[in-house]
Amino acid sequence: MKLDRDDEKLESYLRQFHARAPRPLAIPRVRLVFPRMAAVAAAIVVLVIAGVLLYRQGNGPGWESAERVRQMEPIANEISFVRLSRFAQQEPDKLDNHLTELSAKTLPDVRSSQGALKRLARE
Repeated sequence: MKLDRDDEKLESYLRQFHARAPRPLAIPRVRLVFPRMAAVAAAIVVLVIAGVLLYRQGNGPGWESAERVRQMEPIANEISFVRLSRFAQQEPDKLDNHLTELSAKTLPDVRSSQGALKRLARE
């Protein structure tokens, strides 16, 4: 096979190149465009979280006050299984009325506009 003059030029040209290991890719550094804005945004997030936590510790909606818990303690003592069993054995005729009174004191009022069921319906 006879090489053409153009083929000889191409081969001599290709012989000039030598294999080298490639350089690592340059990774650009990420800079915050507005570092002060990032600090302000972080401070706002911290303040909002602190405000929510403080609001929930207080008498925010959905949280019972300590006074209400104290009022419920005597009722909770009456609702124990043992007490209700004794009441049913001693006075079976009055058990229904007793349970009705206890449920009125402990269960949420379904007709209330601020009741638990209204809140659940909104969610």
